Amino acid sequence: MATHPAETAHALLAAWNARDFDRFVSMLAPDIEWYDLGMPHPPAHGRQAVRDFSHSVLAAFPDFEYVIEHPLCVDPDRNRCVALWRISATHTGVLSPPDFSPTGRRATLRGVDVFEFRGEEVCRILSLFDPIIAAEQLTGMALRPPPGSLRERLAVSLQRIVAFFARRRVRTAAKKRVAADSLRSPVNPDVRQTGHRLEPDPWGTRLAGRRRPRAVVFVP
Repeated sequence: MATHPAETAHALLAAWNARDFDRFVSMLAPDIEWYDLGMPHPPAHGRQAVRDFSHSVLAAFPDFEYVIEHPLCVDPDRNRCVALWRISATHTGVLSPPDFSPTGRRATLRGVDVFEFRGEEVCRILSLFDPIIAAEQLTGMALRPPPGSLRERLAVSLQRIVAFFARRRVRTAAKKRVAADSLRSPVNPDVRQTGHRLEPDPWGTRLAGRRRPRAVVFVP
């Protein structure tokens, strides 16, 4: 790699801040994958999807700005770079998708971008931050309940209800697996026994990409 990953990361975010998206996407691989916690349906695949997401963010946050906090961390083989950043933005436009209305509030938060490289191009971006902090700043609402509060107790009660049904689904699935295993033939695992007859097992294994021969065995 001729260009140092840190230089590419700086140039990439500088292009974003300058709203030069032709330059921005030119540094990305054609099959770029960008997973950002702020995306409604991550990840974005391909240059056009990244461009569309970038435009939607800037339509909602026209003054959106990245600031990289040094130092950047680069792995020894120069295939990955980690950048700690701070962003600030004011929600003055509609965020579409999913059509969130502007709140007029400003948010400032910190996060991390992980850039993966293929040659000179960025092939994958992982953007990590706390979305609850961002949502609290943009809405003016405390989304995390205070310790011991009524909201926290209600949340715990709801979680216990969800956990009860989750455990029941796990037990049901386990019982089905046990029932299916009990029908397997001790001689041929690809057939199952029903009364005195052994029929092909729909859960039979595949070997080398090809299904093992089906068999019907009659027990005298």
